[in-house]
Formats: sequence, C-alpha cells, structure tokens
Amino acid sequence: MKNLLLIFFSIFCCAASSAQTATGDYAKARKALQHNKIDSSAWYINNARQYFTSTNNYDSLALTLALETQITWEKDPVAKAIAKADSAMRVVMHRLPAKSAGRVALNSIKGSLYSGRYLFDSAAIFYNNALKAADTLHSHLPLVILYMNLCRMEMLKENTAKADVYYNKAYRTLQAVDPADEITLADLLITRTQCFIVGGNYNAALQTAAQTEQLLKKNYAPDNPKLAKNYGNLSSVCYYLSRYEEALMYRQKALGVYLQNNTADIDNNSSFYVTYYNMGQLYYYLNEHSLASNYLNKALHIGTNIYGKQNLGMVNVLVQFGSTQQKLKQFSQAKTYFEEAYRIQKTLNPGDYWTLAYIESFYGDVFTDEKKYDSAIYYYNTSVNNYDKADEALSYYALYTRASLASAYTASGKTSMALYIQKDVLVKFRKQFPLLRQPVVEFFNDIAETYLEAGNADSAKLYADSCILFQAALKSLPAEPSAWLSKLPFSFKVSELVRTRLSILYEMYQQSKRQKYLIELLAIADAYSAYISANVYKLRTQHSLAEQSEINKTIFSKGIDACWQLAEEKNDHRYLEKAFLLSEQGKALLLRLSSNNFMVDDAMGENDPVINRDILLRKQISSLNEQHLNAETGTDSLLRLLTNAIETYRAFQDSLKKNGNPYFNKRYAVNAFPLSEIRNELLKEQATLIEYALTDNYLYTFALTQDSFYVKRADINYSSAVKALQNPQALSAQAFRDSAYRLYSSLIKPVEAYFTSTKLIIIPDADLYYLNFETLVTDTTDKNFGSLHYLIHKYTISYLLSANVAVQLKKYDRRDKTKDKALLFAPVFTDAMKQLYKKQAAFVQGDSSYLHLFRQPFALQAAQNIYRLMSADMYTEHQALESAFKQSSSQYKILHLGTHAQINDMDPLQSRLFFAKPVGAATAADDGNLYAYEIYSMQLKAELAVLTACETGAGAVHTGEGVMSLAHSFMFAGCPSVIMSLWKIDEKTNAQIITGFYQYLKKGYSKSEALRKAKIDFIENNTGELSNPFYWAGLCMIGDDASLYSGNNWWYWLAGAGIVFILLWYVLKKKNYQVLQ
Repeated sequence: MKNLLLIFFSIFCCAASSAQTATGDYAKARKALQHNKIDSSAWYINNARQYFTSTNNYDSLALTLALETQITWEKDPVAKAIAKADSAMRVVMHRLPAKSAGRVALNSIKGSLYSGRYLFDSAAIFYNNALKAADTLHSHLPLVILYMNLCRMEMLKENTAKADVYYNKAYRTLQAVDPADEITLADLLITRTQCFIVGGNYNAALQTAAQTEQLLKKNYAPDNPKLAKNYGNLSSVCYYLSRYEEALMYRQKALGVYLQNNTADIDNNSSFYVTYYNMGQLYYYLNEHSLASNYLNKALHIGTNIYGKQNLGMVNVLVQFGSTQQKLKQFSQAKTYFEEAYRIQKTLNPGDYWTLAYIESFYGDVFTDEKKYDSAIYYYNTSVNNYDKADEALSYYALYTRASLASAYTASGKTSMALYIQKDVLVKFRKQFPLLRQPVVEFFNDIAETYLEAGNADSAKLYADSCILFQAALKSLPAEPSAWLSKLPFSFKVSELVRTRLSILYEMYQQSKRQKYLIELLAIADAYSAYISANVYKLRTQHSLAEQSEINKTIFSKGIDACWQLAEEKNDHRYLEKAFLLSEQGKALLLRLSSNNFMVDDAMGENDPVINRDILLRKQISSLNEQHLNAETGTDSLLRLLTNAIETYRAFQDSLKKNGNPYFNKRYAVNAFPLSEIRNELLKEQATLIEYALTDNYLYTFALTQDSFYVKRADINYSSAVKALQNPQALSAQAFRDSAYRLYSSLIKPVEAYFTSTKLIIIPDADLYYLNFETLVTDTTDKNFGSLHYLIHKYTISYLLSANVAVQLKKYDRRDKTKDKALLFAPVFTDAMKQLYKKQAAFVQGDSSYLHLFRQPFALQAAQNIYRLMSADMYTEHQALESAFKQSSSQYKILHLGTHAQINDMDPLQSRLFFAKPVGAATAADDGNLYAYEIYSMQLKAELAVLTACETGAGAVHTGEGVMSLAHSFMFAGCPSVIMSLWKIDEKTNAQIITGFYQYLKKGYSKSEALRKAKIDFIENNTGELSNPFYWAGLCMIGDDASLYSGNNWWYWLAGAGIVFILLWYVLKKKNYQVLQ
C-alpha cells in the first residue's frame, strides 16, 4: 500500500510539474514575444500547445493558440496569421464553454487581424463574439487586450469618443487584474497616445508619450520595437505641431529600431508599411517631394502585399502618393492614384463620407494646380458637403478643405465669397486647434492674398503683418526686415509669405505713389537674400532646390520692378544696377551652389579635415543616389542609406554653421557679384553682356559693357514668336522672317546702339532659353532662307545661365587637372550592336527603345575627323560604354558625345544619353543609359562638353533655374562650357558643322567664334532647303567662351615683332647715319 501511495504521489507530482512547465512555457512565450524574441517565443508556445492538447485543457489551449497566432502575425504575412486563427478556431472553439478567456482571446485576435486590414465589418463580428464570451465578473488579461483592440479599431475609424470608452474599460480591467503589469500598461498607453493624436489633443499626447517612454525604458532594451511605436507617436505629434525636423528625427529612430529587430520580411511587415508611409508624409511636408515619393512608393508596395490592391487600407497611401506626384507636376499620374483610391472607397465603404470627402479635396488640389478653377471648386464643394454628412465640419481636414475652396474662389475673382469663408475658417480653426500654428499662418496669408486680389492693399498688409507677428511670436513688427525674417523658420511657406508681402507693398505704391513702400520692399528683398544664404543648406535634394529657386525668382522680380520705379522717380542710376543684381540672384541657384563647392574645395586643398569630410559625405550621397535610382529591386535599403547620408550631411552643415566655420558662408553664398567684378572677369575682350529678366508684367533688358550700363523695360509680347522659331523646319521663309524680325525688334534692337563690339554674351530668361538669337533677322527685305540677314552674320553669340556662376567658375583653376586631350564617344548603334543586344538573355526585360535608335554614321565620321585633328582618345560602337565614360571622363579637357538623347520634360533628372549596351548582363553602373541624375553626381574637370545628340539643351523651363537639361547637368558637374542642341538636329549637317568647329577651335579661336565660323561656312556652301536654320542653328554654346588652344597665332605675333624690330633698327641706323653726316 505504501508503494502504491508513493507511485500515486510520484505520478501526481509529475503531472503537476508538467502542468507548471506548460504554464511556464506559455508565460515565457508571451514574455519572449514582448521582448521581440520571436524564435524563442515560437519554441515555448509550441511546447505549451503540445501539452495542453495532450491533456485536453481546452481553455489554456485556446489561449495558447491565440498567442501562437500573434507570433505568426509578427513574422509572416497577415494572410498566414488569419489562416492560423481559422485553424485554431476549428480545433478548439466547439470545445469551449460559452464564457471563457480562451474564447475571448481567439475572437479578439481574429478581430484584430481584420481591423488591421481595415475590414471593420468582419472585425466587428469577432469582437462582438469576444464580448459575449467575456465574464465581466471575473476579469482576466484577454479581456484587457480585447478592450485595447476595440480601442484601436475605433481609432482607425476616427471615432475618438468610442475609442476613449474602450480605453477606459481596458485601463480599469487591467487595474483589477494586475495593477503592477507595467508591460501591458505600456501597450495601453501607446494606444492612448494614438487616440489623443487622432483627437487633436497634442499636449496630452506628448505627456502620455513621455510617461510611456519611462515605462518602456524601464522594462525593455533600447532596441525593442515598442520603443519604435512610441517614437512613431512622438513623430506624429511633432508632425501635427509643424515641428517637422523633430518629427523626422523620431521617425528615423523608429525605423532604426525596426531594422535592428527585423525578423520578418520587410515587404510584408505592417510596422515598416506605417513607418515608410509616415516618412513619406514628413518629407512631403518638408517640401522634399522626390524623397517623399520614394518612401511612399515603397509604402505602396508593402501595403499592396499586406492588404491587396482592393482594400480600404490602401486608400490613404494611394492619396498621399498621388498628392506627391501632383507636387512633382505629374498631374495625370496624380489623378490616376486619386481615382483608384476613390473607386476602392466607393466600392467597399460608400457610407464613409469622411474618407470620400478627404479624397475629393485632393482632386480639388490637382485641378487648382492645373489652374482649372471651376473643376477645383466643384470638388472642394463636394468634399465640404461630405464632411458635413459625416458630422465632421469642424475637423482638421474639413476646415483645410474650406480654406482651399476659398483660395480657388480668389483665383476665380470671387473675392467676397473667398473672404467670408477664409475668416470663418480662421476663427474656427484657432478655436478647435489652439496649438497648431502653421495652418493659422497659412490662413492669415491666404486672407492677405485675397484682399490683394480684391485691390484692398491696406487690409492685405494688416493680415500679412499679423501673419508675420504670429509666426515669429512678436508683439510688434520691427522696422528692420532682418529682425523679423531671421526669427521665422526656414520653409517654403515662409518664402510664400515674403512674396505676398512684397506684392502688397508694390500694390500700395501703385495706389499711393509713395516711394517708402518701394524702399521697404527692397529692404525685405535684401534681408531675404541673407535669409536664403543662412538656410539653403537645409534643402536636401535638387528637386527642392529647383522649387526654392522658382519662388526666389518671383521674390527678386518684385525687387526689379521696384528698382525701375525708384530709378525713374529719383533719377538714380544705382537702382538700375541693383535691379541687375536682383536679376542675378533670381537665376541658377543650383549652379551657383555647385560652383561655390568647387571654389571652397579648391581653396582649402586636401589637408583640411572639415573639407575632406564634406567632400566624403557629398560623394557618399551622390553614389547612393545613383545606386538607388538605377536599382530595379531592393531599393528600400539603398533608400534608407541615402536618406541617412542626406540627414548626416545636413547635421554636419548645421554644426559648421553653429561653430562659425569660415567656409560655411562661402559655400552657401547666393549674393550677386558687383558689376565691377563681372566686367573684370567676363568682359575683358570688349564683349557686351545682355541679360533678360522677366517679371509679372515686364521684360527687362540689361546691357553691360566695360564702360557702360543700360536698361530697357518693355511689355511682354514675344512669346508666340519664340514658339514659332522653335520649329523652323515647319515654317516658310517669310513666316520665319516675320517672327525672327519681331523678336529682333523686341529683344536686340532696343539696346543695340550700346554694343561696343560684335561679341555678345546673352543670359536668357523664361522661354527665351529656347531661342537661338543667331537666327534673328535685322530686316524684312528678303524672302529666302539663304539670303536673310541673320544676326550670326553680324555678331558672335554665346550664352550663360548666370553671370554670377560664370564669374565663380572663371576663378576656378583647372590647369594641370586633366590631360590635354579630348575624349570622343560615338556608339553609332549599328544593326549588329542591336542584334547582339536582342539575343542576350538580359533583353527579356531589356530596353526596347535601344532597338529603335537610328544608326549614326555621320557622328562616327565626325569623331574620326576630330581624332585625326587633335590629341584624343576615341571609343566607338561596342567600346562606347557608359562605364568607360564614367571611369575616364574626369581626366580629359574636352568631352565629345556623338550619340542619341531622350528628354523627359516631366522629370528632367530622368533625361538620358544612350551608350552602347554592355555584352552580357547590364549592371546599375553600366546599363547603356547615362541619366541626368548620374551626371549631376559626377565631378568633371573638363573645360568643354560637346553634346551633339538631339535636344541636349532642351527640357522644361524651371523659373529661376533655367532649362533643367542634359547640358545643365554637365555644367552642374563642373564643365564651365557646353555645346548643346536646342532641337532635333540633322545628324549629317551638324556633323559637318561640329567638325568645322573643332578645326577653328584648334586654330585658337574662342568657342563661340569657332562655332560661328563653322556655321557660316555651312551657310555659304549650302543653298535651297539646307539654308533653313533648322540645319545649321541647332547647336549653340553656353558657358565660358575662352579659347582652349593657342593655335598658330604665336607665329603671327613673332613675325610681327620681327618686322617691328627690323623697322626700328633701320630707323635708328638711318638716324645715326644722318647725325654722323
């Protein structure tokens, strides 16, 4: 009997021990999951599941299966987690009592899976089942989690009142179950913070996030994903408070934590989806739309994997990505994404009026940008009505939509209606969202612009001043503009604010004729120049710099108009000189900063650690940017590395500024050089510089010589003629002559009397970038192309994008930095090359456009002629690889590319030059396409780049920056001069002209004179159809015009000196002879 008792006791102890072990395994699995040890968690939960299955402990088994589903969700796509939950329910649900913790847990996790996919109706079914299974008299942890999940779902539905109810239930239940459970409390507080954010209670959100951070740091390692969620919440609060830099910092911290703990496929991970989406949003509001587009595109990809294409979870990312495309001026693409989002919403949840209104407001935005104001007003009104139906008329986005509607009314001339709406929105927004300052600043500025449009400049000024005072937190406006401008944050919105204020001051002058308004306007323009120099380093990409350049141009244009008026009224010539300097400040911001970099790097040399770090970081950004844009897959890691490098460089520049580094100011200086320096550097050969500046209402023509300076102002009446001359092949000789003469009369004749030589340096503006001034005619006496009196017969013409940039690059010493040779590339694109490419396995996803490129035998012939003419290295046909050009281009004096080009007006950085396709698989570094963004990243030391491909000087005009063309990219990369084409040139005729150009260049002529003489030779030797400017005027020279070779001129100087010596000797000898006599 004793032995039987011992055996029974032993069995009982083993059973108890096994039960304790299983319970312990469940607890360990939960703890491991909380600490993101997914593999360990899976191992423990598997042990617990096996035990509870073998012992028929169904409630514990249900809890175990619910946790196992959660583990699956953490490491696998959501579809697998749903399948796991379905399987668990089939196994155990019919064995559970009606009221049980296991039934609560399984239904709760299933509801959470569906609500996470925005399938709220399906989620509600399981949540209701969970609530029915809950025994409210006996609280337990699954009930806490159920209430927390319900809180999250209501938050996703933007139903903050219900979310608060469920949060309070979760908190009270947790206090009843285990008030010392800080880990579950931290989860609950993370959800609470999110509820405060959705409800607009940002102070409470910040306080709760701070409390959460203390709990998380106490209970978790620094790299736990729970900290990432809290960082995400802090980022969202800062985002809504317009503290975008802080928001970005927290979002990067969150991304860093997720990356350290990545145990799941990123492309199917909801945490990465949310993080990429929010990173995209932040860059969007920082006006870095190209970076925003990259992150949102990745979020779009992950979201599609998680939710599928037809899911409500895709709506927000589709709308945000579409809005980003709109900001990049890709309007048709933007509408495509809006339409897809709208279709999903209308199909799956047509009763959600709030989301329908949200999408409709973005339709209004894109139509506003297209200046289709009637359509914009229709969509804004539809959106406002739907916000009313949703009982959300006072929500953040509803008020913003009404403000946008008012702006559309202003643009349509309905200013009374606009003002009524704008003032109402301002009052309601300040009451609803007292902590949000940036929207209030925008609303003040909108009202100021509407009053200005209505002609009420005094009221406009009152609101503009209020806008500044509110933004700068000042009680009164200082008289000195720099005193208030320096207190404003650096943003695109501030630039818009400055532009509005200058417009108001000019209108006040127009109405009163009081000069004080013009003087104040110029003082603000000067302060704004210093503001840009101090802050432009904060812009991260070429896209944002180009956009900033555009608004800078509009601001400085106001100053030009003011200078003209003051010069006339005060009879003070100095104001005209100031107008010229303001014109310069409004041109070529990207090239100016690039030239600054060349100068600073060169001045400091290789031994300065600060300069070396600066160069290293810039090279890293350039390299990563090229890799990212070239990569077809796996771009998320490159994108993260790229943005980290960008932010690191930005922080580095910030430290230089704070520490007073002497070269910081030189690197970011955008002030204009004085006229004396421009004369000394650019007009040594008695050339005349002609600069055009287009403002809202006038065209200014500045003519600068060594000894004089003149300015003419005229109405804008030439645009149609410029457009006509862009396609000379389509015109008759008489039609061409009439347009060309009209342009000559408007652009050249008014200042021609002041020219001091036949050498002209022209700096165009706006659509004048598309014009080759050589084709203008000085009279209308002839009717045939061959006998027209073109300007090329009278003047040698070269072009600049900016006198400032030209002066800067003149100072850069390029001697001994390159071989004294030319690098010649002529891919030719023979049929054999195309057939070989077509046969390659790589062509399965190949570049079909390559197969349609015309052969270029004349480009090859030109390269061969140049090769015989001067010292050069030549790459033709299969040798003319992109990789070969990249490896060798920085070593040559002249770069000659006789190839094809493809221009992308919508995205200039995607314009490309074609090279030979590599034999074998293409790589990112050698795919046969040299894109503009790759050229921008290069560091070229050549003195001349010759681009004979079609339209290498063409592209979309960016106000302030000029044409963002392939030629522009070579200048940015360091080439001070470029031969470029303005249209689709004829290969044969231009091969002849470019060969002649090199012959004259070798003889010692300047670049522009060499090109002119080659063209004149062609004109004189060709009649009939070939005398049309289409055949000879497509190429032009932009940049530094200095000669590259001394030619044989030294023989002439030597011979002349010899003759002078002989004559002097003869005269002296004869004189001595006479004295002796």
